[in-house]
Amino acid sequence: MGIIESESNEAMVIRGLGGTETIPRHQIEAYEPLGVSLMPEGLEASLTEPKMADLLAYLRSTRD
Repeated sequence: MGIIESESNEAMVIRGLGGTETIPRHQIEAYEPLGVSLMPEGLEASLTEPKMADLLAYLRSTRD
């Protein structure tokens, strides 16, 4: 489980908690979006405003 970092006709690169993994397309039978966030529910309630700003800045930096 992870975020699709990149994909091509040959492989998909998935970024998960354990790092980045390249999976050849011929090994992928099917995939589908989870439809829910990977962020633990309620995490935002435990973060201070500066920490939330840091988290959002990090998440924005990981987008293409």
